[in-house]
Amino acid sequence: MIVKSKQTPPLILKLQALSSRILPHHIKHSFIKDDLARYLAGFKGEKSIEYYLSFLPDEEYYIFHDIRLFDGEHFFQLDALILTKRLFCILEIKNLAGIIEFDKDFNQIIQIKNGQEKAYPDPTTQLQRQKSQLNTWLKRNNLPQLPMQGFVVFSNPQTVIKSNDKFTKNIVIKNHTLSSKISDLQDLQEHQKTDILTQKDIKRIIRIVMKLDTPLDNSIIEQYQLSRGDIVKGVFCEVCKHIPLQRIHGYWYCSHCTIKSKDAHLAALKDYQLLFGELITSNQLKEFLQINCSSLATRILKSVSSSMEGEKKGRVYTLTK
Repeated sequence: MIVKSKQTPPLILKLQALSSRILPHHIKHSFIKDDLARYLAGFKGEKSIEYYLSFLPDEEYYIFHDIRLFDGEHFFQLDALILTKRLFCILEIKNLAGIIEFDKDFNQIIQIKNGQEKAYPDPTTQLQRQKSQLNTWLKRNNLPQLPMQGFVVFSNPQTVIKSNDKFTKNIVIKNHTLSSKISDLQDLQEHQKTDILTQKDIKRIIRIVMKLDTPLDNSIIEQYQLSRGDIVKGVFCEVCKHIPLQRIHGYWYCSHCTIKSKDAHLAALKDYQLLFGELITSNQLKEFLQINCSSLATRILKSVSSSMEGEKKGRVYTLTK
């Protein structure tokens, strides 16, 4: 049973908005584009395991994607968490291509791709830390303790994995073996004959995990140390991507392809929300949409806001999600 499905992470949505609106010749333009490509590749890898997890019986396995919890000192992120009546299983998913060599002497992995070598932290060490943090989180929230297992899953089918370490070989797997490996873990617990958790326990754990899940929602502008002046203003054409569109007689008009649209500003305001947050004033809207009419700005704000505070020029609107 999928308790929390895999969704496009807020960071990717923010990077997509930023990459389309960062000034073309900005010094960080290519850096942001590269980051977006890297995060999209990682997301694709994490998304790909859904197919293999679908072979697990719904009535026995409860699956959470992208869970971020607080253990009392630090937040920790789990790519996937699987709960049964007998165990927890954590999945740390990697989408690295090429040859991956595990170097236990220096707690690193070495990626060899296109004749170049690149080092990354050893994901098995990260997995052990996540197991410890999840145990701490369970105790902190007075939840039942369960046997804790985990796998590092390489999602790229063409990745070549090399290791001489027995422990590494037991927990590092390819995605096509995922469902059978998890089933094997469950079978190993069958000797207990009785379940550790009741259905009531399961429901309580699910409720508390979902309640305390805290997705990361940092400002993308602050993350890349940008200012509002670094962002392209205006409304994009939905067809040819020309910017800015002009507001003429109740429509957004594209001088490049002559298309007219009534609601092209909605996509622009979604970009604004991803880049700057949900709070906006009339002057900020006029600047971002590149319009001069205050009454038009007020009409748009009333149609897209969930609430407002303040009076006259100091009024602040909250954009709907």
